[in-house]
Amino acid sequence: MIETNSKLVKHINEFEMLVLDNFHGKIKGKKYRDEQWEIIEKIIKVGNQAEIEATKLFLKNFETEKTSSK
Repeated sequence: MIETNSKLVKHINEFEMLVLDNFHGKIKGKKYRDEQWEIIEKIIKVGNQAEIEATKLFLKNFETEKTSSK
C-alpha cells in the first residue's frame, strides 16, 4: 500500500507541475491536454490498484476472523 501511495503522490506532483507549466505559458493547447490525460490515466490506474489491494486485504482479514471464531 505504501508503494501505491508513493506512486499516487508522484503522479499528483507531475500533474501540479504540468498545470504550473501551462499557467506560465511553457506548454499549451493539444500537447497540454494530451499530457494532462496521460497523467490522469496514471492516477486512475493507481487508484484502481489501491482498491484491489484494499479488497484483498479485507477478504484476507475476513477469512482469518471467520476461521478464528470457529
